[in-house]
Amino acid sequence: MEILRNISKQIPRLIAESYGDKFSNRNLAYQKLEEAMQQISQVIAKMDFLIATVEHTETKQIFIKLISRYQTQRRKVLNLKRAWERVEEKRG
Repeated sequence: MEILRNISKQIPRLIAESYGDKFSNRNLAYQKLEEAMQQISQVIAKMDFLIATVEHTETKQIFIKLISRYQTQRRKVLNLKRAWERVEEKRG
């Protein structure tokens, strides 16, 4: 559980840093968003493994809900990256 906590703490930090970097170094900002999405994927994979190993039904349901939330957040980060790219294309 400590591993999940440590990984999940990195995600908002990376998103915040990428926002600051988008004004000075867009490539670095995109890299940080990609890294945030990778961290989210790691959390999802680890929780999925826990679901397979845990026998307590309520605990499994909690992990399933958390996975759903993380998948939504990953989609939002991807949409944010795409929006930044579209803005950059329009500025040319």
